[in-house]
Amino acid sequence: MLFMSLSAGAIDVDLEKEGPGFDPFPGGRTENTTVTASIDDQVLTIQFSELTASQIVVKNTANMTVFNQAYAPAYSVQANLSSLPSGSYTLHIYAMGSWWYGVFNL
Repeated sequence: MLFMSLSAGAIDVDLEKEGPGFDPFPGGRTENTTVTASIDDQVLTIQFSELTASQIVVKNTANMTVFNQAYAPAYSVQANLSSLPSGSYTLHIYAMGSWWYGVFNL
């Protein structure tokens, strides 16, 4: 089955919370927080329910890190993934004291 995008809009990336981990950005967060992700034309957009510092890590199917960037506190951040080849990727987001993950295709 072949799926093609003709700029029909952003595609949501389903995220799951991995749980608490080492917090490189200490500063207590509430449990009522949400993180959402979408990809549109190879630009990944992450939105947070509160102002937070974050880190985005993208790994390929061989579990090699192909993108890794830390961000200053914001309500949303973007990552341009246009340098990555077509394929399946795992997204890891550190925000608000927890790791979130999801899978997406380019």
